[in-house]
Amino acid sequence: MKNLELSFDGIDFTAAVTMHWDRAPQTCAAIWDMLAEPLERETNHAVFSGYEIYLYCRAIDIPLENHIVFPKPGYLVYYYLPAGRHADNIAHSINLGTHREDVGEIAIWYGEGDLRRVTETGVRGNHFATITTGLDRLFEVGHSILDNGHRTALLRRRTMG
Repeated sequence: MKNLELSFDGIDFTAAVTMHWDRAPQTCAAIWDMLAEPLERETNHAVFSGYEIYLYCRAIDIPLENHIVFPKPGYLVYYYLPAGRHADNIAHSINLGTHREDVGEIAIWYGEGDLRRVTETGVRGNHFATITTGLDRLFEVGHSILDNGHRTALLRRRTMG
């Protein structure tokens, strides 16, 4: 079974993440391929959508599948943000500098969210995985990142028989 593992530098937390190959097969395949090398990135915190931390990743224009508007704690959602439209918003400009490139994000929801506002602007998120162990501590971890600033997250492949 192809799944993932999530951890954060300086926080005693490791979570098993179950990929939804049945509901988001193209997204899962793209993320799995992307993670041939583990993704180790500084976290950022969402401003408008809710209890979300996210990691920048390679931008891959994946068709919409298993779209989510009201994410729940533990959901992992992939966003593709094209240059000249969503990738140029102020938060991305501050975090990435002046750029004219597509942006990819993997969002990790540690509380409930409301994506109606971003959905109305055309941003679409593919719910491709859910945290299955460690969920009981996820809010504590996310809130710690909100209070104390960025942390480095590590998302990597985890294959189980």
